[in-house]
Amino acid sequence: MPLMGIPLSVSIGVTTCDGDGGDFARMHREAEAALRRVRGEGRNRIGIAPRSAECHPLGSAGDAA
Repeated sequence: MPLMGIPLSVSIGVTTCDGDGGDFARMHREAEAALRRVRGEGRNRIGIAPRSAECHPLGSAGDAA
């Protein structure tokens, strides 16, 4: 899709988390993995990461004290 004469292509990796937040590092890894997967499939795609078994709100289980 041209934007002001410049060809534009967008691929996006998405992950989700229920609750008030989540482990940013895990969510970032999942979104990056989804993005790499869809880039291999072509252009202009959205990749959604499979749901994780766990998602802890910020400041709860899994965080250092």
